[in-house]
Amino acid sequence: MYSKTASFFRYAFFAAFMLLLNSRTFASHIVGADLYYTHVSGNTYTVTFVAYGDCGPMSAAAFSTLPTSSPQICIYNGDTLINSISLTIVAPIAGVEVTPLCPGDTSQCTSPTSTIPGVKKFVYSGNVTLPYTSSVWRFTYSGYNGTGSAAGRAAAITNLSSAGATVMQLVDTLNNASSANSSTHLTVAQQTFFCLNNPNNYNPGAVDPDGDDISITLTGAMSGAATTSCTATSTAVSYTGTAWPGTAISAVTPIVCDSAMFSVAPATGDMLFTPNMVQRGVVVYNIEERRSGVLVGTSQREMTVLVLTCSAGSFPCISSTTAAPEIINNEAAAEIYPNPANDELAIKAGSGVYQSFTIINNVGQLMIQQQITGPQTSVNIQTLPAGMYYITLYGKSGTQVRKFVKW
Repeated sequence: MYSKTASFFRYAFFAAFMLLLNSRTFASHIVGADLYYTHVSGNTYTVTFVAYGDCGPMSAAAFSTLPTSSPQICIYNGDTLINSISLTIVAPIAGVEVTPLCPGDTSQCTSPTSTIPGVKKFVYSGNVTLPYTSSVWRFTYSGYNGTGSAAGRAAAITNLSSAGATVMQLVDTLNNASSANSSTHLTVAQQTFFCLNNPNNYNPGAVDPDGDDISITLTGAMSGAATTSCTATSTAVSYTGTAWPGTAISAVTPIVCDSAMFSVAPATGDMLFTPNMVQRGVVVYNIEERRSGVLVGTSQREMTVLVLTCSAGSFPCISSTTAAPEIINNEAAAEIYPNPANDELAIKAGSGVYQSFTIINNVGQLMIQQQITGPQTSVNIQTLPAGMYYITLYGKSGTQVRKFVKW
């Protein structure tokens, strides 16, 4: 238990900090985004854009456009523009909150007068049929959301030069010259809030639908044109500051850390870092997929890392003052069976290891969310359409992501 009075002042500080960070040139209600694609059949692909929206009062006007936005994706073969598509929102249109709240707390996502900032996840998708196969397809999101506002970055971002004058851009590639491909899915929602002076561990839950070999690295932030014209020029964004003594802030060293304690594991995307400064930094993941050594596609995620002073039992909710939650990568830590499954799925794990789980489909739509109350949980999946799904288990010590098939 912790003092609600003390927490009020901590929350007030966080709220004031978030208001300061929301000074902007463009509407910076989007604090992160994912872009990925899924093969349907033939040359038809589903393109999915996931936006993470800031629920804060300074973002209210722009945030309110997210349920009606239609992000534009430009389709290129190499440098040749082929066409563009406008994505539509996937239910729930009100979004899904991903704020790391303590039990009993509410954020600005559900209570506008709350002093706790909040983030919601919105999913948009659409199909495109490519006119032919090619090794150099590009799917580009340049910040244009149709009638909604552009995905501008916050002016107070600390690791980019003139961040408030830039617009988020993400680019995926596809090589379907020999066979179709679905890009890697990052099944763990973005985490915006991290703890100062803590050894933070973030794992995006990378799962490749085709079983391809993946390699995850960090890449440079880009600024899109945020217009309907797919021929408008995009630019690289400059980085500013010092990551640690002797090392400049850059795409691959984007966070101010203690004694160079920063790394990204190529096989999983695990980002390990111990930040020693309150900061708001942009991190961009680039995921490459190879099949028999041949590059068959890439996909991207941009994420905001907002470092705050934390304490046990206060927002963002963590398990202790000395260590942030770790990602559980031990496959033996839980059993999910049968796989494939038809009517019922069983989750078996040690008592108290996991407290809840979610099931999403292959376009990121939340299908089932449920508590785990014992060492074995039965999940009724009769109403799920046939297809592939991702189940994420959440516990005090971290998360674990598994893939299963409903037949």
